[in-house]
Amino acid sequence: MRYAQNLSITLQCVLLVSLMGVLALSLTALSQYTLNSVDRNYRNLLNQDARNAILISQASMQISESGLLAYSVLTEQTEAAMENTRSRLKQAQMQLAETISRLTPIEGQQAQISEISRQQHSLFVLANQIVDAAIRWRGDKALDVLHKEFTPQLTALQVNMSTLRDSTVNRYQNSARSLSNTTEESLSTTTLFSTLLLLSGIALAAYFSTTRIARPISQLTQVMSRLTQHRYNDPINYLNRQDEVGLMARALQVFKDTMQRSEELEASAQAVKAKSEFLATVSHEVRTPLNAIMGLTRLTLKHPLSQTQRSRIEKVERAGQHLLEIINDLLDFSKIDAGKLKIEHTSFCPDQLLNEVKLLVEQRAREKDLSLLVAPDPGLPQLIGDPFRISQILVNLLNNAIKFSNSGDISLLLRLDTSSAGHYLYGEVKDEGIGIEKEQLERLFLPFEQADASTTRQYGGTGLGLSISRQLTELMGGEIGASSEPGKGSTFWFRVKVDIGTSESGTATEIILPPRFTSLRVLLVDDNEMNRMVASEMLEQANLEIDTACSGQEAIDKLMQSDDGTYDAVLMDLMMPGTDGLQATQALRSHERFRQIPIIAMTARTQPEDIQLCFSAGMNGHLAKPIDEQQLWRTLLDTLAGTTNQTNQRIEATTSLHPNNTLVLDPDPLARMQKLMTPERFKHIFSLLLRELNNRSSQLEEALANNNNTESLHQNAHDLISIAGQSGLNCLSALCGEITEALRTHNNEQAFTLAEELRPTIRSSIQILEHHFYDPDDPLTNALELPHGSPQS
Repeated sequence: MRYAQNLSITLQCVLLVSLMGVLALSLTALSQYTLNSVDRNYRNLLNQDARNAILISQASMQISESGLLAYSVLTEQTEAAMENTRSRLKQAQMQLAETISRLTPIEGQQAQISEISRQQHSLFVLANQIVDAAIRWRGDKALDVLHKEFTPQLTALQVNMSTLRDSTVNRYQNSARSLSNTTEESLSTTTLFSTLLLLSGIALAAYFSTTRIARPISQLTQVMSRLTQHRYNDPINYLNRQDEVGLMARALQVFKDTMQRSEELEASAQAVKAKSEFLATVSHEVRTPLNAIMGLTRLTLKHPLSQTQRSRIEKVERAGQHLLEIINDLLDFSKIDAGKLKIEHTSFCPDQLLNEVKLLVEQRAREKDLSLLVAPDPGLPQLIGDPFRISQILVNLLNNAIKFSNSGDISLLLRLDTSSAGHYLYGEVKDEGIGIEKEQLERLFLPFEQADASTTRQYGGTGLGLSISRQLTELMGGEIGASSEPGKGSTFWFRVKVDIGTSESGTATEIILPPRFTSLRVLLVDDNEMNRMVASEMLEQANLEIDTACSGQEAIDKLMQSDDGTYDAVLMDLMMPGTDGLQATQALRSHERFRQIPIIAMTARTQPEDIQLCFSAGMNGHLAKPIDEQQLWRTLLDTLAGTTNQTNQRIEATTSLHPNNTLVLDPDPLARMQKLMTPERFKHIFSLLLRELNNRSSQLEEALANNNNTESLHQNAHDLISIAGQSGLNCLSALCGEITEALRTHNNEQAFTLAEELRPTIRSSIQILEHHFYDPDDPLTNALELPHGSPQS
């Protein structure tokens, strides 16, 4: 029974139906047995009594016929006829004997049958004596035998046959009546037994359906009803059953636990919401003054400073950048913890990613006299993944290596591993720093963990970098690990799943210089005076006209009171007292006049949901505070280039002087040189560079005038590769490389075709150099003797 209770209801129903089937088969077998018994008894009755009665009647007729034959002998006239009668009597004797022999002896009839057999034998002996006497023509003797012996014997035999027939018929009638009574009793018993079995099956089915199905489901339904009313005190039974009812009970238990858990989560949702709002508020309140600090330091670094002043300002900038990294780590950790961080799948160039990472950390390595060795796997293809998060992991590992190293080399390895599981980008950072104890390695990737408390006191840090890196690698389908030996250094590695991209190379890092806008006016809306000042100074570098407003309502009023087309764009802060940036944007978009004006969010709210709110309100772009100049120029160019034709013409008129502005100059080589030299020395070298570029331009003009002067073209192109490369003029250096390669392969026609682009490229390079490094307010730069053809001349 216990085993049956552990079966599913379906199997239990199958067993019940099978049991009913067994009962039905039993009833059928019983009925069949009863019918077979009746049939057998009737067959016995027919085979014995009825058959005997028929045979006795047949024998009686044969005896009567034999008697008639014996009497007919006396009437025959010829001996032949008499012999014929003898023959017939003999044949009749044989038939009678056979008939008597076929009689089945029945209880009490055996003696009678034996006596009849003896009598019939005597009767035919007498019949033969009669025939013999008749043949000898002794009729008197034949009559004497006939009357005195044959006739009494025949009568006795007939009486015995009649007696035997009567007893057989009586027996047949008695047996038929007894068999009829037995049949009725058997049928009655079978019907009663069948009825009892059927009622038992119905009762068993009713008991099963009630106790095993209906009652449990009814109880579970009542519990479910109470759960919908948030009443959790009722116990849930049947949890141990292994059938469908047990499954329902366990599912209901899970539902109950889930509801209780959801209510607990709902109760804590306010705390989670408060946490998110707190992080957003902290981010905004820290980013707002940090925007002013970093903006002012960057603007200050663009002006001439003494070495001491520049060093101090750069330290302020690095401290602000470090604080920004801590804020970003906290926000990333919060997003990962809440499951809101999404991994992108975009195409990227691993070599370029390494260069960008190197630019981010090499200054820190240089300050500690550490050698940064970057070793990419040659021939790395274009990949598809999340380059920003991969860079974040690499920067975290490199920053740790720099932080905990006082000397030696730091090597960075990047390669592509391929296996049956797919493609994985493997990264490795190895240092020769202080190392980590083996037992401390296990805790390194936990949140807020460092090797020990003294590490935090000595080196600083939140302990979030490695934890975030671990979670990022897991989100990208990979893993991260480390090995270390105290005093000898550490090796941190990671691998993330990537896909192979197209064979096209990645786009080079865009370095966007301040564009030169003409007659464009921007309305800057921010409630913080320092933020307005920093943003205004940045925007003025692009020759933009700036108007400011302190609140969303003031911005609305200024735009309403101005003529159409007065402002080409609006830079709008979000969190302002009164009417905030989102409300101001929605109010402006409700007016037909301001449906098309570009509105760019400029805010410390950087979460994805905040960015989505900006676009939902009708804004065209988003700038995160602290403002990054590269992002500022990129957003302005993208946004303003998408406005009216008049605006496009004004932008084109000012940017056509230096096409492909993003690829012309990498300012880092000259910027490093500027930091290492006195201002006077740098200005002198800068002037020599401009003069050299102008001289090469003149010489190229002469070479182009004579197409056969390949030697002059080759010499100038070869020299410019070195000059441009050392100055960060990437576009010019690449063009000169193509020219020298064409000349080397004797493809002079292609070389001179490319050379036609050299002089415009040199002019654009000079203009961008002057724009980036020339300061009209500096007496030193004003005193420079600028080369002929420069915009400043």
